Amino acid sequence: MAPLPLQSGAGQRQIWSWPTVEEERDEEQLEESTSVQFASQTSQMTLLSSGSTPLPVMERSEGSSREWDGMATGGVNNILTDIRPDTRAIVRLSEHRKESDTNFEKTGHHVQLTELPNEVLYEILSHLDVCDLFSTSKTSHHLRTLSTSPTLHTLRLRRARLLLPLSLTSPSRPSLADLIRRSIFLTNTALMSRKLARKLASIHLARRLAARPSAEQLVERCVLPAECVPCGTRKKVMVAPALVAKKRAVERERVKDGLRGWIGEVWMGRVKEREGKVRKEEEETGVGRVWRLRRFWEGVSRGRV
Repeated sequence: MAPLPLQSGAGQRQIWSWPTVEEERDEEQLEESTSVQFASQTSQMTLLSSGSTPLPVMERSEGSSREWDGMATGGVNNILTDIRPDTRAIVRLSEHRKESDTNFEKTGHHVQLTELPNEVLYEILSHLDVCDLFSTSKTSHHLRTLSTSPTLHTLRLRRARLLLPLSLTSPSRPSLADLIRRSIFLTNTALMSRKLARKLASIHLARRLAARPSAEQLVERCVLPAECVPCGTRKKVMVAPALVAKKRAVERERVKDGLRGWIGEVWMGRVKEREGKVRKEEEETGVGRVWRLRRFWEGVSRGRV
């Protein structure tokens, strides 16, 4: 709500004062009633000019006759002559808005953000956070210059000094005891207690590791595989317990591949050689002749010979 002008009696000097809450409420109600009355009377004028619908019967009072004469002559400003003087500023504001809308309809031009003065832009940008200012600086060169200006950050710091006491005294802000209990704010005592807890944990682990049996004892108890600890004449190559199973699987596949190659090359050759020796011995001892006779008579029976 804008301040209303009040005229003094002697010097005719205007003194601007802010209305109270009750005056604002009365002005809003009066503005609503005025707009309704203006809309009804405008519709009456439209119906009268068209001549299609008869007008309802109206009371012939002095104020109504004066308003009727104003509408008949086409003057719209005469309708608002009975408004109180303290509401004329509202009427002028509404007329100014209508004129600006009419000018926009004619020219099609709105005032852009970059066309505003730098003082207004500084006031707008001072309410933004750093991340919002960073996004704003990417829009145009002019806004980038304003967003990175030291003057703007001076205004932001000045505004932060005003808002910081209010934020600190807010009832929704947790107290220092609550922050300490939630481990959000750490005091020197809390930091020292954490360091002592880490040292005690390291000392406890060192003692447990010292009391732990050696790797050779774990191999003897079959807790660890023998590949993890080199002993005797064995090669000094230590394997991690997690890799022992993989190592054994690789060795097993290597042995299988060697056996397949040996069977395919050596063993099958030896088998064929033995079969040839056995056949030759059977032919020499007579088993081979019987075998030939059997094949001959089988061929005769089948009609091959």
